[in-house]
Amino acid sequence: MSAAANTAEGWYAARDDRVSGWRGGPYTWEQLVTYAREGRIVPGDLVWHESLPDWIPAASVPGLFAS
Repeated sequence: MSAAANTAEGWYAARDDRVSGWRGGPYTWEQLVTYAREGRIVPGDLVWHESLPDWIPAASVPGLFAS
């Protein structure tokens, strides 16, 4: 993932479960971080950006969640 992606627009997020499945976006990086801080996006959710070849776990995105 390019470092530029962390400041870009065009992020998407999804939760794939039978109870509360959803998909949303596009979001800015700032929105994504805010949603993670608020618990609206959790580490097990999936995220995607055009700089990525496929959807990845939100937990694997550097800087998305506080250490």
